[in-house]
Amino acid sequence: MKILHALIVLFLLWGTTTLSFGGSENGSIKGKIFNRADGKPVEAVAVVLRALPDSTVKSSLFTDSTGMYSFSVPAGDYFVSVQMVGYKTVKTEKITLSASQEKELLPIFLENYDYKLKEVTVTAQRPFIEQKADRIVMNISESITNSGETAYDLLKKAPGVYLDKDDNIILRGKGGVLVTFNDRQTHLSAKDLANYLKGMQSSEIDKIEIITNPPARYDAAGNSGIINIKTKKNLKPGLNGSIYSGATRKSKKSEIYAGGNMNFRYGKWNVYGNYNPGTYAGNWNSNLDRKMTGVRFDQDVDGDWRYNANSFNAGVDYDINRQNTIGIMVRGYGNTEKDHSTSNIYAYGTGASPDSIISSPSRTNYNFDNMSYNLNFKSNLDTSGKVLNVDIDYATFNNNSTAYNDNYFYFGNGSEKRPPFFLKGTTPSDITVQSDKIDYENPFKKYFKLEAGAKFSRAVTKNNLNYQEKHSDVWVDDASRSNQFDYYENVLAGYFSLSYDKSKTSIKAGLRAENTWSKGNSVTMNKMVKRSYLDWFPTFFIQEKLSENHSLGFSYNRRIDRPNYQDLNPFVTYLDQYTYGVGNAFLDPQYTHTFSLTHSYKNALITSLSYSHTTDVITEIVEQNDSTRVAYQTKQNLNSMDNLSLNVNFNFNPVKWYRTNNNVTTFYNQYKRKVASQGQVNDQTSFRFNTVNTFTLPKNYSVELSGFYQSKMLYGMFRIKSLYSFDLGIQKDFLKDNKATLKLTVRDIFKTMKSVADLKYDNIDIVSRNTWDSRSINLNFSYRFGSSDIKPSRQRSTGIDSEQGRIGKGR
Repeated sequence: MKILHALIVLFLLWGTTTLSFGGSENGSIKGKIFNRADGKPVEAVAVVLRALPDSTVKSSLFTDSTGMYSFSVPAGDYFVSVQMVGYKTVKTEKITLSASQEKELLPIFLENYDYKLKEVTVTAQRPFIEQKADRIVMNISESITNSGETAYDLLKKAPGVYLDKDDNIILRGKGGVLVTFNDRQTHLSAKDLANYLKGMQSSEIDKIEIITNPPARYDAAGNSGIINIKTKKNLKPGLNGSIYSGATRKSKKSEIYAGGNMNFRYGKWNVYGNYNPGTYAGNWNSNLDRKMTGVRFDQDVDGDWRYNANSFNAGVDYDINRQNTIGIMVRGYGNTEKDHSTSNIYAYGTGASPDSIISSPSRTNYNFDNMSYNLNFKSNLDTSGKVLNVDIDYATFNNNSTAYNDNYFYFGNGSEKRPPFFLKGTTPSDITVQSDKIDYENPFKKYFKLEAGAKFSRAVTKNNLNYQEKHSDVWVDDASRSNQFDYYENVLAGYFSLSYDKSKTSIKAGLRAENTWSKGNSVTMNKMVKRSYLDWFPTFFIQEKLSENHSLGFSYNRRIDRPNYQDLNPFVTYLDQYTYGVGNAFLDPQYTHTFSLTHSYKNALITSLSYSHTTDVITEIVEQNDSTRVAYQTKQNLNSMDNLSLNVNFNFNPVKWYRTNNNVTTFYNQYKRKVASQGQVNDQTSFRFNTVNTFTLPKNYSVELSGFYQSKMLYGMFRIKSLYSFDLGIQKDFLKDNKATLKLTVRDIFKTMKSVADLKYDNIDIVSRNTWDSRSINLNFSYRFGSSDIKPSRQRSTGIDSEQGRIGKGR
């Protein structure tokens, strides 16, 4: 870590001296821009310097408060292009620049389009789903039915994405998906990540990117690719922002939420922030039918939950000069959740009536708290495009829960079989995460670009599981069920990539190295597992534009998935008298090789064929003791998984008032177990269809109908039944400049969202059925205020979320 800190300091010093003592061979091109209507200088105009003869972008910037712009570039032939919303685009004549020459151009006067706007209204609308070279992009604000939804709900709409009964995210038939926020990785368990996403409102999200071939600058985690969630950040001049509020009614519960964001930019300072409170609630039912020799368990659980979310984000950016910007960002949340459920387990012998019954009411209170701090620095080392980004992060997380589980035992006729059993469990968890990251970009020789960087991350988590039994109204510690588990992990990574982009050909190749050191210590069981390993992760991508309408691309990458913190904890987590969960301290990471071939026609019809091979697949396994009738769930490494998928995305506008986007993913999965026993191979061919249809109506009304169908599919040894759902929404824009929006949405119109899965191998025969309060009506209002002259945001990627992933924050 000390070495990386030193490297960061050296890079900062180098960047500063480069800026202060730029190469003497460069010349300068400068000028000023004015408004022709009033003769005043215009700030925040986008000025692009292009090289001749091929119009390659050499540099771009925005004018300052005096309308001034200035480029420092090598000798050559150039021209300047000036663009701003509401004004005509201006291009200069050819500019010939000699070495060390200072050339000041004549003033440029902008003419606006105001007189035309009175006659015609032009609305530019992004498609809900866009296909790009290496990713699919969902533009969240372009879909009416997204209003009032959470990030968790949005993922269910994503092309090729499926969430199974345990909230595992599956992409094109494969698990091991890496979820990032603003290009920053997470390592949350499936449940914790689902809870995190359920607490994030769609109003916070700008877009969701599905990246099936991540470049080397991304962490190597995620065997099936990356889902990157980009949040909104306004950087408009002056004071501006938005507020929103909404309410949702389900069959038995109601939800209410509100929030807003603010941005103030003046001179060199930019201050921004947002706050998003909300209360969410729901009902659910789960039924588990488990068969064994001579006995059958029928477990039925009814539950409800209420979740209070409070999250915020605040930051300050300061432009030191034209080339350097420094910023501080603080974010956090304080969330609570209350769950209530009643589980009834009916044990059957050979008769039609149960032999015994266990009734288990339970209640759990959760508290999730986080504070994260980020110090960031960005330097444009010169006008040719050299950029240095540095991020230093520190975060603390405190997750606590208290669960009460009461157990009452009866004979089949309802009489008491034995005295009740009362159990209480507390699970405090304290996590500290730190990360240092540096990224460097250097375009050179017109068509080439070099990227390189390094990252060090350290995560420390301390979990203390305490159980107590109730005897004569007194809680007594139960050492046999309690456990303290500490986990430490350091990852040191470095990468470089080289890209070539000219005319019809784009090539990018990279290599990433990650050295991992970890130690898991079960203090109670006196059991420690240490690991240390170095891995190499190559990436390769090539795209060729065959003609005006056709392009063809090929990609390859190798990726890793490390076990989640809690999956490595070897202690038992009690669920009921016959069911528990247990960790596996000896889990190995899984590795995946992926090959993809992609064809694009007019960027409207995109077809992708992919094959991947994963070794040591981490998946959920259920083991069962027939004599004690106890079953437990754990994670194991299967031998391998092979996935073959065909993905087709088709979007078009047949008429002006109607646009549609459709995605079909067909995939074949084959899982192989390491043990030579019955059911060692599990395979299935599946498909998923997503559709989003938008109708633009007169008087600023619009309607959207969206839905999906998922056929039978596999997740590890589980076989999941088919399901489908439809949503309907209507939107009205009103007030001046359509700054106010009212949306009404009905989700899961036919209440068809039901999850059914079965597990059959060896002595296991289980069917699981899950339903929840999926149909709802949502009313959402939003209002945008402030300046409408948009200035692009400063994009940056911090490192803290790369370790945040193993931390729960609730729904």
